[in-house]
Amino acid sequence: MRNDIHTKLKSLYDLLRDCTVRMKTSETLGTGFWVTPGHILTCLHVIGNSGHDSMEIVWKQNIYHSTNINLFKDADLALLKVDMEYHPCVFLDEEALPGDEFYSYGYPDQNRDGASITMICEGPTDNGRLLTVKDENVRPGFSGAPLFNQRTLMVSGVLKSERKFPVNGNVLRALGGQAIPTGRIFDQWPDLKISNRQFHQQYQNWIKELEATQQQQQNSAQYSINGSSDNPRIQSLENQKQRIESQIAELEKLGNLCNQDIKAETNLAKRTQLNTQMDIYSTEINELYDKVQQITAQINKFKST
Repeated sequence: MRNDIHTKLKSLYDLLRDCTVRMKTSETLGTGFWVTPGHILTCLHVIGNSGHDSMEIVWKQNIYHSTNINLFKDADLALLKVDMEYHPCVFLDEEALPGDEFYSYGYPDQNRDGASITMICEGPTDNGRLLTVKDENVRPGFSGAPLFNQRTLMVSGVLKSERKFPVNGNVLRALGGQAIPTGRIFDQWPDLKISNRQFHQQYQNWIKELEATQQQQQNSAQYSINGSSDNPRIQSLENQKQRIESQIAELEKLGNLCNQDIKAETNLAKRTQLNTQMDIYSTEINELYDKVQQITAQINKFKST
């Protein structure tokens, strides 16, 4: 059952990647993606000061140039016109909730053949003008990449920039990033919402994959419920295991942040304190992993009887 879901999601991921383009000017690098026939959405700072005819757009190993650029300076967005109509388009959607898992594909400066990243939505900021994401640094080159929501299976926004904050004097640490939500895109270009929907009504590849994936997820959830509800003890142990695994994940995040602080810290006394804290995190994580193994053994024992 889970293999079927993975296969369907892989198809949607493939569709998303097929919609992305590599952007290049004499000064900047970045990402864009097809939103309607002949139109690419990206961040304005990806274009920089270049004119539309000097910007290089690479898709499927072919180079294209924009014939017109529509700017939304306040949101750092640009909508590019390209003389090309036969290509896939992402499915845009305005829904994004705290805790949603995001996937994106773009062209960071150190990996120009393309790269994938996953993030977690923290929620809106700046009166809804931006979305804040965590757990992955949005490296240069990912600007302008689509933000694929793994819950709705549609694109919730455009990656804009990494997020940094000071940890020691002038030392900055990158932590997550920010994105421009689809709702703000539609506010600027309301016709884009209509055109995007019309495209997917006519060419239903994305819709068919989305519906098939959702059906597989529902079947899997029902299978999981039916398979575990017969034994309340197993369900209780599964819930306990999930809670502990969540604790481990949070401690590992804290440990990673602490490790970054250790590398950035120049004061010996503070480094010693951070190393002590790091040891505490490691001990707690190891103890929780032991508990997970014990619970797993109990679950397997119940299932075998």
